[in-house]
Amino acid sequence: MKYVVVRYGGYYWSNAGDVGIRCVGASPQISECVISYIGGDGIYCQSGATPIVRHCWIYDNTGYGLRNVDASVTVDATNNWWGDPSGPYHEDLNPDGKGNPVSDNVAFSPWLRTPPTGPAIDTVPPTITSGPSVPEISDTYAVIRWTTDEVSSSMVQYGTTMAYGLVAVGPEGTEHSVMLEGLAPSTTYHFRVGSRDAGGNVVWSEDFTFTTLAFPRLVGDFDGDGDVDFDDFFLFVAHFGTSSDQPNFDPTFDITDDGKVNFEDFFAFVVHFGQSRQAKVAALRPSLSVEVKEGDLGPVVEVKTREAEGFGLVLRYNPEAYEFLRAEVSSELPILVKDEPGRLAFGCVGDGAKLVFFRKDELGGAMEVSKAVVVDASYGVLDAGVRRSLIVPEFALGKVHPNPFNSSAVVEYVLPKAGQVRLVVYDLLGQEVRVLVDGIQSAGRYRVVWDGRDEFGRAVASGVYLVRMEASPFQKIRKVTLVR
Repeated sequence: MKYVVVRYGGYYWSNAGDVGIRCVGASPQISECVISYIGGDGIYCQSGATPIVRHCWIYDNTGYGLRNVDASVTVDATNNWWGDPSGPYHEDLNPDGKGNPVSDNVAFSPWLRTPPTGPAIDTVPPTITSGPSVPEISDTYAVIRWTTDEVSSSMVQYGTTMAYGLVAVGPEGTEHSVMLEGLAPSTTYHFRVGSRDAGGNVVWSEDFTFTTLAFPRLVGDFDGDGDVDFDDFFLFVAHFGTSSDQPNFDPTFDITDDGKVNFEDFFAFVVHFGQSRQAKVAALRPSLSVEVKEGDLGPVVEVKTREAEGFGLVLRYNPEAYEFLRAEVSSELPILVKDEPGRLAFGCVGDGAKLVFFRKDELGGAMEVSKAVVVDASYGVLDAGVRRSLIVPEFALGKVHPNPFNSSAVVEYVLPKAGQVRLVVYDLLGQEVRVLVDGIQSAGRYRVVWDGRDEFGRAVASGVYLVRMEASPFQKIRKVTLVR
């Protein structure tokens, strides 16, 4: 095991609790890995397991950094970084160690006094470059935004105290937008934002606050619970017939403001009976949804709105994978279409549209809504709070081209997530001819050129060759013919 990050949780196993890596009677080599923030032991060994642990970052685990419960064997865990120059804590062998503790039957000396260096492990958390800000606040929802210097997740912890207690999440990216819904009117909320990158590194902001707006009480909502119902009716009946010259007169029930609670007020109450504040809020706030369906020629992006006069969005895509063809709308009014390679800006008046794309190759790729707005009844433009990936690419190995080839051939592939990738050319006897890729790569689309030579730079003979891609759990082989 090499270049692996194990963080935040781990594997729950019996009495061992949360475990990052569990070794049972096995002897793997674990090198240049990050094992941290596990709710129990970082590495747990039993039944004669004797892994060799080298040049790893093992720190900030709740339990042991490494625990060996089999006294008949000793686990070799020398030359690792335990989170502190003083090394791992052991009651007898290193009582002054301030790093993650180790159990008995673990050889940990010498240890590294500085973290190991290496390009494969990311231990630096994202940086919040702007925000957080609260650009939109209503009586029941708020939008939180911030930016980071690298692609990372979007998390907001919030609540009426600094203990928070509630969590909302949004899509990954560098521009983060999370909507908090179901808030109480006229209430101050505490919140902080967090972002976690692909390496598991997390950054949290300091505490911030915002206060929701007050929502005007509905006519007839005498008890203020947000609904005009029978509870309000019985209150009204109790005050019916009173007037301003009486001591028990309450102007709250004088809906028509004429100094009397009479039939005019009753009929005004009946008109509003059954109304709900939540229903009114939902009706007042327009919304937008986006989904992708597979069409005859490629993906079709369907946009639908509710309680909106119109909408606009910016859609980013891979121009090598897709070509925008047309927009289908129900309205005959003018529409805005600005299509640049990899970026489509679209806007129209109406309740929806279909954006039709042509799939240019089998590898496909991701599409992302980078901005979306809706137009309300007063023709104000509001952020729709939609920023997300529409198509999550799967592992894919494209056809080698040109095929046959004479001097060089191109191999393209797609990774939906970061991980170890191995791309190798074999002959028909299964012998390795050329290693094109062997290492960790981030998610994305890649192109590699094979020049028809082996590992020693020698031109190989004409014939059929196999290009094999391995990126756990994905495996695929493509044939290619070389003609000299």
